[in-house]
Amino acid sequence: MATHRDAKCRLCRREGMKLYLKGLRCFTEKCAIEKRNFVPGQHGQARRPKIVGYGLQLREKQKVKRTYGLLERQFRNYFEKAVRMKGPTGANLIVMLERRLDNTVQRTGLASSRAQARQLARESRLLGRLGCDEERSCDRTSLMRLPSCKFTLPRRAPRGPWWRRAVV
Repeated sequence: MATHRDAKCRLCRREGMKLYLKGLRCFTEKCAIEKRNFVPGQHGQARRPKIVGYGLQLREKQKVKRTYGLLERQFRNYFEKAVRMKGPTGANLIVMLERRLDNTVQRTGLASSRAQARQLARESRLLGRLGCDEERSCDRTSLMRLPSCKFTLPRRAPRGPWWRRAVV
């Protein structure tokens, strides 16, 4: 499973806004955007140039990629599927990204960040009805769930304080 392994707060600072990649830390004053609201790097405190045209499109694409935790190839595959679907491409893309299993786990409140949701979906092997009658275990975080899908927690739940906080 490929993920972006660099510093998460640096990505937020590059985009100039909170992407909520660190979970609960982003809601406190410890967030890097609160402390250092400038671009990371040697010349980050200098004047930020105005971004227009292609630069603006690139920043928006990077923001979506970083928010959902995707790498370039996976994002491109989602985009190509969204182009082939009927309707506006941007709306189709966001709908597809919101239907991913890791995003669903994060939206339900079981995890405070998408990285934690990915870990939970990978390790706990959520049980789900994937459009068929029998329940089966799924551990693919990129699984595109159908609107009729229902997921349940496994009998043997993971151990750890973050899991107890999420469930209680």
